[in-house]
Amino acid sequence: MRLRSSGASTEEQVIQAQLKLAASRAQLDRFRADELRLKAGSWKADTQVARAAVDMAQTDLDWAKNERSRHRVVAPKVTSPSGDSVEFDVLQVDIRPGEYVSTPSSQTLMILGDSAERHVRVDIDEHDIPRYSQRAKAYGRVRGDGGTRYPLSFVRIEPFVIPKKSLTGDATERVDTRVLQALYRINGPAPIPFIGQQMDVFIEAMGR
Repeated sequence: MRLRSSGASTEEQVIQAQLKLAASRAQLDRFRADELRLKAGSWKADTQVARAAVDMAQTDLDWAKNERSRHRVVAPKVTSPSGDSVEFDVLQVDIRPGEYVSTPSSQTLMILGDSAERHVRVDIDEHDIPRYSQRAKAYGRVRGDGGTRYPLSFVRIEPFVIPKKSLTGDATERVDTRVLQALYRINGPAPIPFIGQQMDVFIEAMGR
C-alpha cells in the first residue's frame, strides 16, 4: 500500500502481484493434496479411470489385429480322419505382392491341394449308366501318351446326375445329355500325371 500511495508502484502491478500470490498458494495447496493422496494410496476414481484407459487400449489393439488378419490370406487347417494335420501343396498362385484384390474377390487368389494321391473324375453317359458297375475294372491313359496304362481304383460316386459340361469334340459325342460322375484313384507306374491333365478312362461294361 505504501508503494502504491507513494507512486513507486502502479495499481496494475499490485493487482498482478496479488494474482500471482493467489496462484502460487493454489498451486501449493494442489501439491499438498497430491502428496496426501499419494501417501494415502490411489484414489478409487483414478483407479477406475486408469482401468478404463487400459481396456480402451486393449480394444484398439484387438481391432488393429483383426484389421491386419483381414488383409492376410492363410490356408485352412485340415486334419485327416486319424487326427494328423494335412499339408497342402501350392498348385497355382494368381496374386503377387502389391496387386489390388477386391473384397470379396471374384478371382481365385491361390489354389492349394493335397498331391500325395491323384484322382480322376469320370463322366459316365446316362445311356451307359445301366451297364456301369463300381466293381468293374478300369484304367486310364493320359492324352498324348497312349502307351502307358494307369490302373484305377474306385473311390466314390456322385449320386446326382448332372448336365454334361466336359466335351471332347468327337463327332459322335452327345452334347444334350446328362452324366453320372465317379471318382477314381490313379495307380500304376511313374511318372504320375500332372494335376489338371485329362485322361481317357475305360471301364469294363457289365452285361445286363
